[in-house]
Amino acid sequence: MGNLKYKKYDKGLSNKMTYHKVKQKINDDISHFYKNLESSIKNGEKGTRKVLLAGPQGTGKSSIIQEIIQNERFLKTHSIIIATTIEAMSKHCSNLTRYSLPSIVILEDCETQFGQRQEGTAVLNFLSGPTEPKNAGGTYMFFTTNHPDQLSDRIKHRPERIDEIFIVDALDEADALEVTKMYFGQFLPKKFDWESLRGLFKNYTGAEIMKVAQDVKKEADYRLHDFSKVTKK
Repeated sequence: MGNLKYKKYDKGLSNKMTYHKVKQKINDDISHFYKNLESSIKNGEKGTRKVLLAGPQGTGKSSIIQEIIQNERFLKTHSIIIATTIEAMSKHCSNLTRYSLPSIVILEDCETQFGQRQEGTAVLNFLSGPTEPKNAGGTYMFFTTNHPDQLSDRIKHRPERIDEIFIVDALDEADALEVTKMYFGQFLPKKFDWESLRGLFKNYTGAEIMKVAQDVKKEADYRLHDFSKVTKK
């Protein structure tokens, strides 16, 4: 009926470590936003920052966000909402204006809300217009999409509607090796030669590496009956 129900955030929602070169850029962007919030409000801005995480499925967009919002500095001070509709986001942001409460807002698969057929006046005005709620406490908004080509150009190419686009693509060599250690380390011996796998999963996604690890574990358990016998081959 137009109301939101708030509850204590479940810290056990996700505890997965993410490895991707873009994660530090996002953390730096959040820090810069809140550090300069007071001055931006004085300059007439609304106290909002909207970023888009775009990339293929399985590259870790959701995991990066989950890891960020579980940082103690956000859990203790911010109102965190994981929205499913633009209407819920709008209602929440209106609530924030009453209390100047810092908040992180997340809307995944935003192409369903920001597609070329959904770019109505109400959506555009909420993102950057007369109906955009102002929050002196600072509202940082995450949008994600697997299909940036489906987003309206009037949204993704307009500052204040989308302020920054972070591309979350396949892993480079260094990050791929860290993800390999995370998934294969669950069953391989502690003294396994990880350097022998360097470069093997370059340009893979985290989800693809996880699938390979699951397959290797199943095959090794079935054929070798001993994970210490697993080699690069």
